[in-house]
Amino acid sequence: MDTTRYQRQIQLANFGIEAQQKLSKAKVLVVGAGGLGCPVLMQLTIAGVGCIGIVDNDEIAYHNLHRQFLYDESTVGKLKTDIARAKLKQANSEIDIQVYNLYLNHKNAIDIIQSYDLIIDCCDNFETRYMLNDACVLLNKPFIYGSIDAYQGQVSFCNVALQNTRSASYRDLFPQMPQANEIPNCNEIGTLGVLCSIIGNYQAAEAIKYITQVGDLLTNKLLSYDLLTHQQTIYTYEKKNSRPSNLSTREAFEAYEYRTTPNSSSTDIEDHSTLESLLQKENVLLVDVRQFHESPQIEAEKYIQIPLNELEIESERLENIETLIFVCQGGVRSMQAQLWASEKFPSKKTYYFSKGIDHIKF
Repeated sequence: MDTTRYQRQIQLANFGIEAQQKLSKAKVLVVGAGGLGCPVLMQLTIAGVGCIGIVDNDEIAYHNLHRQFLYDESTVGKLKTDIARAKLKQANSEIDIQVYNLYLNHKNAIDIIQSYDLIIDCCDNFETRYMLNDACVLLNKPFIYGSIDAYQGQVSFCNVALQNTRSASYRDLFPQMPQANEIPNCNEIGTLGVLCSIIGNYQAAEAIKYITQVGDLLTNKLLSYDLLTHQQTIYTYEKKNSRPSNLSTREAFEAYEYRTTPNSSSTDIEDHSTLESLLQKENVLLVDVRQFHESPQIEAEKYIQIPLNELEIESERLENIETLIFVCQGGVRSMQAQLWASEKFPSKKTYYFSKGIDHIKF
């Protein structure tokens, strides 16, 4: 290990060469190479973490570029894992970077996670987050949670080994996974790249502190940050062993279905081929419930745009349509629209396209 590049952190009080050696021997898995994952990955790489795993199965899109700084216009359409590895290797060629171009789920998580010392949650959905938490509890792995919501962000350090026990888990903070139609995301409400970097840097700082045993960690604590006011608040919470009792073995974990609970009236279209076949039928309409300023703008047959908050007053435009398919940016508003339509027009066939407008090929 060439310590020259790390000299400024090595000379810190209570850090030294011993802390740097701990970093070089650490293995950290980062789940998600998006808005939070990019700053986490870069900070761990330049700090000298010896082995970094990256899990992501997305391709780079133009709308990623304002916040996911490992990518640029020339990489649009390429795999995030491949580009992230190449960029990080340019920053620090000494680091071992392992990539997993896949969707992490309850079937493959344990085999991947068990090789790492620390897991960092940079994902963008609740199914993965709850699954990660439960896998880490099962394997006794520490887990750093981070999330953003509009102008606010949160960070907590879960499942850390303490004397004769472990700290609280993510389920002790949020015991139940929310219903699908209660879940906003950055596709729906937007986000600023600077907030992603702030929260991602907090997560990276917790990881470095944990590995080097420098400073206090956010164990049994939730840090909440407001970008608009710069107000930062730390809340405490207790360990309650909130994980479901039927997840105590690997076999039970791998049999557990991690899905947000949809409303019983919701009808989800999950793939473009199903959507395409429905649109080929008679008297079908695709209803875009985004606001008019949102992009991309769509021009197509059997398509109209009515924002979600105007559906009731514009309902006459839908009365003579037999089959309604709702779409939005990311699936949340379209689900709410489909639930509204199923009550408003009980005799109609109503659907929503959960993947969102970017996955429709006109």
